[in-house]
Amino acid sequence: MIELIQLDHSEMKGFPPQVRLLTDSWVAGGSIRRWFTGEPQNSDIDIFVKNANKNIIDELITANKVTEILMQTDKNITFKKDDKIIQIIIMPFENIKDCLDKFDYCLCQFALDHENNIYATKNAIDSVTKKHLAIHEIQKGYEIDSLRRAFKYQSQGYNPCMGTLRDLTTAILKMNMEEIDNQTILSPGGNQKLKFKWD
Repeated sequence: MIELIQLDHSEMKGFPPQVRLLTDSWVAGGSIRRWFTGEPQNSDIDIFVKNANKNIIDELITANKVTEILMQTDKNITFKKDDKIIQIIIMPFENIKDCLDKFDYCLCQFALDHENNIYATKNAIDSVTKKHLAIHEIQKGYEIDSLRRAFKYQSQGYNPCMGTLRDLTTAILKMNMEEIDNQTILSPGGNQKLKFKWD
């Protein structure tokens, strides 16, 4: 299990994501990493909620003065607030620690809670400091998405080592063609794309 480190606001080099949180909700991932590193805040803001239900989701949407709901699936709601894309992730996480433990890459393991406390893991801080794309855990059922995200992070300057490439390759080699097909037809937002036909 991961160990969380609490960060002081003075350690953050950039600007925080502009979002309103409620009790038992938190922001995690790229927007908090970008706040820590000082990178531009041009990524989606991902809100996670403990025991997400319709009432809590409606309260979050109201609190954030949503201008437009873009998409809704069984796993997330994506909406627009001014010029920012915000996603409410509808997956069962017990707390921030449980949530960060499910991220595929260490560099994603940053979070902000509703009381304005900032958390990260040691591996997350090491990863962003060294600009290294290190794997925390590839989740079963999300192997292709982790591969896609590896290209995204490399384009942002986070380079995978041979160990990262080995772990990604090993995870994909354990899949059968049906699993690969099923994951390949899903877009990052969860919508189905046109099915790719293998020759």
